[in-house]
Amino acid sequence: MNVKAGDFAEVIKSFRSKSVGTIVKVLSYQGRNEKYGDYWLIGSSDDNPLETYLGDVSPLAHAPDDWLRKVDPPKPSAEPRVAELNLKD
Repeated sequence: MNVKAGDFAEVIKSFRSKSVGTIVKVLSYQGRNEKYGDYWLIGSSDDNPLETYLGDVSPLAHAPDDWLRKVDPPKPSAEPRVAELNLKD
């Protein structure tokens, strides 16, 4: 298998081309499908919803193992820094 539960993965193939390149969190193994093989429940790795094969958007979707490639976890975004200004008249 390409991934396991807890991994982050890039979607490398999808029914919806918009999903290709998306980084997702692999949540749980869902079993084996005759047509697509092993498949997983995946979740958005950020606040953006995923597009399902039906064209709906959801925080969760299913993906065959062959359509996922393990990647390193995304780096946390740096919190914006607030500069203190010393303004004088």
